[in-house]
Formats: sequence, structure tokens, C-alpha cells
Amino acid sequence: MSPVLKLIVPESASLLSTLLTDPRATETLPGFYRYCSKAAGSVVRTEDPYCNVARQLGLMFHSDDAFPHAAYSRYVTDRQSTAAVWLKLSPVQYTSASSGLILHQIDPNQLSQEEIDQLTDLLQTVAVESKISVETSADGAWLVNAEQHSSIETIPLYGVRDKPVALHLPAGQGATFWARWLAECEMILHDHVLNRERENRGLPPVSGFWLWGGGPLPDATPTALPAQLLTTDLALQGMALRHGVGTAGFHLSDMDTNTTLVVAADLTLTASQRSAEDLMQWLTWLDEEWLRPALQMLARGRLSSLQLIDPAGGAAWRLNRIDLKKFWRTRPAFPNRI
Repeated sequence: MSPVLKLIVPESASLLSTLLTDPRATETLPGFYRYCSKAAGSVVRTEDPYCNVARQLGLMFHSDDAFPHAAYSRYVTDRQSTAAVWLKLSPVQYTSASSGLILHQIDPNQLSQEEIDQLTDLLQTVAVESKISVETSADGAWLVNAEQHSSIETIPLYGVRDKPVALHLPAGQGATFWARWLAECEMILHDHVLNRERENRGLPPVSGFWLWGGGPLPDATPTALPAQLLTTDLALQGMALRHGVGTAGFHLSDMDTNTTLVVAADLTLTASQRSAEDLMQWLTWLDEEWLRPALQMLARGRLSSLQLIDPAGGAAWRLNRIDLKKFWRTRPAFPNRI
């Protein structure tokens, strides 16, 4: 049987319903235009995007905050210390509003190595005083060992971004400890040389850190479905390694004969965080490198199904080979309009 290719594209429902109505879409995004014209769209349940990806692999998490981002991220580089409990620390900016402090994510890719080193020194200084350990993570965040204060419930960074902080604060027995710990970091950052230099360069200050992504590493149970995960996301790479999911490069030619799951972009990045030019370049890349070649593979019988999934937006499309022959389907259709 030919493999199934699943493209997971964040915010695809809202993006495509807007862009493909442009008369120029047949030229600018021909792959997406043809795909959405022939594929059957459906409305599916909305959920945490990472839990959605896990479910596509047959792995189930029972709540949106149950995906252990920190544990999976660390598993990529350390597959021995599986018992420890870790949490992620991501740099954020707070701004004042009538509803209180609003959290804004700071793109870790826009932090210089010098700034990362300065923030690491700050965190490790505060950590030593609190008798916890801090490590840098390859995805631009930091990991803290929360073994002694692991009874805490947190909201993922992408779930609180651009929202009032007061409505999403950590809860549980360990919340008080972490609140004090993070407050100490914020006090040091308030007049830190790092922020003075960022202000001189017109960059937003690092107001503090958001604590999230905790939870123990799940048992190394294999997935229910044979699959291959092609992703640049560190936590998803760790999930694949932990559960025996094949991983390869990040190109269509890297897929094997199994059901293949592809994560096409940063699941935590919204369209509003991209410039219009960057967004169009990204969609054009997807169109050229994935949609058009995949449609050719489907037409030749090298794929049995091509699926497009919006991981958090509650929409999905499915295109089988026979659907390509439905000549009466000439215009894109979107799940929210079906």
C-alpha cells in the first residue's frame, strides 16, 4: 500500500481561506489552490497543537497541558536521565494594559549569543541559591530541574502569548516557590545591562521568563501506527525518539514507505508574528517543496492519500487519488464554509 503523507500547517484554515480567494492565487500558490479545490475538508476538534501531532501518531495526552515539552526536549541529548522532572523557561516581555500585564513571546532566534550567555549566567546564579539546576536547551529556551517542586500545573507559552498573565499563572503546591523564584529573576532583569543594550538597539526588553512544559517523561511505548516524523521541533524530535518513530531529514525525498507525518512549521508561531513578506515566502516554500511534488506523487500512485491538517484550528483536508479526477471541483473549499 502506498504511504499517506500528512502535512501539518499551523493556521492553515484561516490563512488559506484568505489567500486562495485572491485571483492571483493560481499563480502564487498553485499547489495549495489545486489541493484545496479537489480535497474534502472537514471540521475537527480543536486541541493543543502538540497533543494533536501526538494523536496523529497514536499517542494520547489527556489534557492540553499534559505534553511534556521539557522532558521530550531534553531526551534528544540525554536518553539516560529519564526519571528527572524538568520545566522549560522561555524569555518573555510584559507590557501594561487595562486588563493587567500582557505577556509577549521573545523570539529566541533574535537573541544574540552574548545575550543568551548573560541570561544563562543570571538563571544559574538564582538557581544555585535555590538549589536547583538550569541547562540551556537547543531550541533557545532553558530547562530547570523541578524535582523538589514538581507539583505544579502550567499553561504552555503559546497558550498565554499576548494574553493577561494573571489569568494563566501556574497553580499547584509548587506554584509559590516558582513565583518567588521567577520574581527574583525579574528584579535582576529590571535594570540589567542586557536590557539597557537592547533598548539602545530598539529591541523589546526581556522582562522575565515563562515557566511551562513540565511533566514526567512518558513510558517508551511504541506508537500504534507505523510512522515517520520529519520535524525541526526539538520536543517533537524527542517524542519520536522516545516512542520509536522514525526520523529523517526534512524533505519529501526523506519519506519512507510507512505512513508519514510531516510537521511543516513551528507549531507555536502564529501568522501575526510573521511579516507579510515572511509569511508569503514560507507558504511559497511549502507550495513548491511539498504540495506540488506531493500532488504529482499522488497522481502517479506513489501516495494513497495527501492530508493537510491545521493542528489547533479545527480543520483538516483529505485528498485521495480518485479525487483528482473530480473535474467539477474547480474552486477551493474550506471547512468553515462547508
